[in-house]
Amino acid sequence: MSEKLALATELAPAGIRVNTIIPGNVLTPGADAIRQHFADAMNVPLAATTASIPMGRPGDPRDIAEAVAYLASARAQWVTGISLTVDGGEIPVI
Repeated sequence: MSEKLALATELAPAGIRVNTIIPGNVLTPGADAIRQHFADAMNVPLAATTASIPMGRPGDPRDIAEAVAYLASARAQWVTGISLTVDGGEIPVI
């Protein structure tokens, strides 16, 4: 059992939910610098670092914030022990 799932199981009786967000390629100053570093190292245009995102664009911090708001809300009151990938479909799921 993963540590997150064990913690979620242990804390559930107290009404505490344990979830994680796995963010994808999000536009922030720090991530922009990393993308530029990768583009330079691969000798490709900066746009190539986000071209593989199925939804056609990198994420905005609000995309992540909306997922966090959902998990923190009463609408997710029965959600615990999950990892929610918010990446526009970029990370393949098997």
